[in-house]
Amino acid sequence: MDNSFTEIRQNLFESTDIQKEINWLIEQNRKQLDKLSDKLGSFAEGLDYPMVKRVLLEYFQMERVGSIKIRKAEDWLEINVFGYSNAPAETVIAGGIESYFRKHHIDYIEEICQKLPNFMPEHASKKIYGIAIFAQGDQNAIDLATQRGIYTVQSNYDTYTLRSPKHFVPRDFGQAY
Repeated sequence: MDNSFTEIRQNLFESTDIQKEINWLIEQNRKQLDKLSDKLGSFAEGLDYPMVKRVLLEYFQMERVGSIKIRKAEDWLEINVFGYSNAPAETVIAGGIESYFRKHHIDYIEEICQKLPNFMPEHASKKIYGIAIFAQGDQNAIDLATQRGIYTVQSNYDTYTLRSPKHFVPRDFGQAY
């Protein structure tokens, strides 16, 4: 009986070690999938960029459009969707392009819009609006973005649809500056 207890105990320790190794492998796979997802997302963003320019130039009447990456000290701000217009509108549109829009993208867009005046003081006095441009999206995320005052635009590479309802009031992130 003593021998059985020792064997069971040894098997338990071995099982624990095996479970730790399995957990480590799962974590490594998750990291690799995240990297692959980022690469595929970047690829999709690149394919959709002509549509983004069209949305910003035609619908929002922006004078200049592009994507930017700015460094200030040790902090970075990367904006996939960026457009601005000077007088009379004095408006900035900033946000992201997503293959599949989810709730966590909303926080990213809000962060971009809130940081923008510090990174680009020349736009600090302008109205700053957030935008999410996506191929597909979770309806709950689209609804939440609307509630938080972020424009939502669905694109299929040659056409776009403003998903924000007619009663939508965009949030001016520049007022918080």
